[in-house]
Amino acid sequence: MYGLLDTAIVQEGGGVNGSLTKVTSAVGAGSRLGFKGSKELGGGLSAIFLCELRRLPAAAGGARYATAARR
Repeated sequence: MYGLLDTAIVQEGGGVNGSLTKVTSAVGAGSRLGFKGSKELGGGLSAIFLCELRRLPAAAGGARYATAARR
């Protein structure tokens, strides 16, 4: 199991309301959570798997999750 939490503190200035400090996400590649591994099946065979979920930026009213890779 592995993951990455993409979060940052951002300070914006120069707007009508002055400066604003906020916590935001998806500054870089976005957050993700993944599982990967392998299993010996015997007879010289093995199976591998990878499943990764990414949190997409909240573009149109909310966060969405997408499966980035499945094998």
